[in-house]
Formats: sequence, structure tokens, C-alpha cells
Amino acid sequence: MPRKQKVVIFHGSFCTPEMMYLFARVLISLGWYDVIIPDLYRDRQEPYLYNYLQNAILAVEEERRSSDDPVIIIGYSMGGLIAQKVAEMLGPKVVGKVVLMCSVPPRGIPLLNWNILRVLPKYAFDILGDRTFEPTWSDAEKFFFGFIPGEQRHKLYEEMRGEKGFAALQMLTISMAVKADAIECPILHVIARDDKFVPPSIGKKIADYYEGNVRVFPRHGHFLPFEPGREVVAYAIHKWLGTE
Repeated sequence: MPRKQKVVIFHGSFCTPEMMYLFARVLISLGWYDVIIPDLYRDRQEPYLYNYLQNAILAVEEERRSSDDPVIIIGYSMGGLIAQKVAEMLGPKVVGKVVLMCSVPPRGIPLLNWNILRVLPKYAFDILGDRTFEPTWSDAEKFFFGFIPGEQRHKLYEEMRGEKGFAALQMLTISMAVKADAIECPILHVIARDDKFVPPSIGKKIADYYEGNVRVFPRHGHFLPFEPGREVVAYAIHKWLGTE
């Protein structure tokens, strides 16, 4: 019997690990995967992104110790930024392959775009004051729920949790520095064509920075792992994992 491939999935801002299991279950149904989804928000403290990074590193190192092969990491949104840094820091003996889904970019590729700038003033008090905040219902519909069926939107919105103001500020401004040439493992870039939060133009800049394979999915937005048709996305990832 073949050994299960260890997969660690990093959730995005406003998400819970439980939300990501919606996508993980599809991936598990396609192959021999052992999937864990650590809570990057555990014991949150400043500086937040580096706190999230430390939680991610601990999870990957633990999985690697119990595996004969390097770990596969899948990073979604903010978790994609964390995945980039984990791959850089731990190297190919620990991280074998990386999948970036609708990923937040590293330092040098600005995340701020006109869609975000138009709504940013309403969150300035929370962001600059380092308060925990969530998107309003109208902004969640605009940025995240475009392809989510109506009856599922309220459920997802209730499951979302707040992000810390300084973490959001860092993502929107200085982000995290990642050395592209220090990542030696294969990378798959998954881009949603109708993503309003990380537009395809930013996703393609990330793909140019790291090179690797690119898959662009039409009729998908930033909440791609939760949208109808996620099975097609999961299959594309599964197929890539089996060929690279």
C-alpha cells in the first residue's frame, strides 16, 4: 500500500481551519493524502504575520518528522504568503511542493488595488488601532461571495472570524520579504479570474516572481476553495501533484 502524502493547508485571513476542510475533503477524495490544517491564529500576538509564520513552521516540521517524504503545503490567501515564507525558510528537504491559491503577494508586489482602496477608509480606525475586525456584509458580498450560492453566504459569513488590524496593515503595505531564488521546490499558482481581492494581475506577478506552473480558473472569485466547482480546482491540484 502506498504511503499517504502529508499535506498542510494554511487558511486565509477571516477564515477558520474548519472552513478549509470543505476544500480538503474534496482533495482527500481524489488521492492518498493525509491533510492537516493548523490554526495560524493560535496564541495571536504582535507581530502577527510572524506569529502566524511560527505556527505554520511548527506544524510543517511536526508533519515532516512523521513522514519519509517532504511535505506538500497549500496556502490560501494570507496563508499563501505564509506558505511562501515557510518554503523559503525550511527548504526542499522539508517542503516538497507548494500550491498558492489566490495568494497574498510578498514584499515588492503591492496588494493594495483600487477595489480595496475604495472601502479601506471604513476600516481605518480598526486597522490603525490594531482592533479585531471583520468585513461588513456588503463588502463580504463584493469581495468574497460573488460565486457563493445565496443560501450558503450567511453560513460562511457567520463562520468567518476577525483579523487583527496590524496584520491587515502589514499585508496591505510591507507584507513579508521572500527570496524567490531560495525556494527550490515546484510551485503551482492557482488564480481566480474574477478575484476582487487579489486580482489576476497580482496573481500573475507572483507567478512571474517565483515562476512555476499557473492555472487560471474562470468564474471563480477569492473564495475559490468554498465555491461550486472547487472539485475542478482540487482535481487540477491533484493532477499537478502527481506529475511534478
